[in-house]
Parts: sequence; structure tokens; C-alpha cells
Amino acid sequence: MARVDLLTSLLSESTRGHEMKSDQTEKYLSARELASRYQVSLVTPWRWAKKDSFPSPVKLGPGCTRWKLSEIEAWEASRGATA
Repeated sequence: MARVDLLTSLLSESTRGHEMKSDQTEKYLSARELASRYQVSLVTPWRWAKKDSFPSPVKLGPGCTRWKLSEIEAWEASRGATA
């Protein structure tokens, strides 16, 4: 989790002065965190991402891909509305 905070901080610093204010406070989740959240295997979030209904991950840097928490929460809300 500390790595995600560090990457988010670095991303915020690199975009200072640019029009990315919404991303500066955005929280990100790793595949491991998503797997834990939904009690599924580590590859399942990647499999879901190939489908149109699950949010696509965002590449934050080399070897660092995460999902936006806001998009995950919106996806959860849409599933609750259709269930």
C-alpha cells in the first residue's frame, strides 16, 4: 500500500500546474487489492478487465498498473442497480 501512496504522490507532483486536479486525489487499487476485495484469484481482475463491463486499468509507470477506485465503485454501483 505504501508503494501506491508513493506513486500517487509522485504522479501528483509531476502533474502540478496541469489540468489533472481530479487525478491528484484519485485513489488506485492494485490487482492484489481487487482480488482481496472480491475474494477472487489474482488473475481474475485482469480477466474481468478484458470484458467491457469492468473498468480498464491505468498504467502509472513501468511495471505499475492500477485501477481507479472511483471507477471500481461506479462499477459496483451499476452492478447493484442491475442485480
